[in-house]
Amino acid sequence: MWIEEFRRQHGLTRLELSKIVKVSQELITILEEQPRGVTHPKLANRLAAACGATPAQRDQIVNKIHAGTWEPDNSQKYAARAANYLRRRAEARAMAEEARKRAEAEARERARAAELRALNGTGAAQHYGGTPKRPVVMIDREGNVLKVYESVKAAADGEKWTDANVAQKCRRVVKNEFRFSDTTFRYADEWNAMTPAQRVDDVKMGSVNAASRHLARMRNGRPVVCLNKGGTVLRRYGSIMEASDCEKCTKSMIFRRANRQAGREFRYMDITFRYADEWDAMTPAQRQADLQRRRA
Repeated sequence: MWIEEFRRQHGLTRLELSKIVKVSQELITILEEQPRGVTHPKLANRLAAACGATPAQRDQIVNKIHAGTWEPDNSQKYAARAANYLRRRAEARAMAEEARKRAEAEARERARAAELRALNGTGAAQHYGGTPKRPVVMIDREGNVLKVYESVKAAADGEKWTDANVAQKCRRVVKNEFRFSDTTFRYADEWNAMTPAQRVDDVKMGSVNAASRHLARMRNGRPVVCLNKGGTVLRRYGSIMEASDCEKCTKSMIFRRANRQAGREFRYMDITFRYADEWDAMTPAQRQADLQRRRA
């Protein structure tokens, strides 16, 4: 079907095409999946113009009595709408890719600088406000990365949100992330470490009650490692829930340490916790610097 061929050629979803042409998503589904599917001539004209179809192709989706009645020049505004949409999307993706590369390069530079400071005995890196910057990605309801920012503050400034709102969405503590917007935010390192299936599940949880989402993450979420003060991995667990049962620690205690929300995390116990994927990706110097900051 020529409508589906056009969509796939340009990477459009049925929803996107429906918005360009101002028809329902259900109509596009019918025309693509039902060989004898037809529609009103005016709607067929919009689709044909947007997809660059020939008059013969347009006649395939109207009743025979309306065949040969289409004048392409009268529908060119929909061809222009499609072209403008594809152009804007390409520009946005190019900007997002450039921002992502820039953020990754800056992150690598910061990591190298922190490692050098640790090796030279100068201690942990000092950051503005005492908090290290973490790149942030802005994603839509389908999990597509729309933009990449170098920090929570940069994302808040760029999208006209408060720092707290962006940070809460990154930490998934907002009750309904998509209540006021079709986009949300995630820390780039966490998002990039997920599999496609994990990303889909994570976005689906964005509109679920915060307490249920928090419990589900702890039960089925990321594996964690149990560490001693020297950074030696004592045990590995498949989730925060499993670690809580085995280590006789509360789930909130493990969650706060894995997310570095505890102040002096060795104050009451000789062990701490980190997400396994983050810990495994760090160099020995970065691990020591990470634990040193939490002892202070």
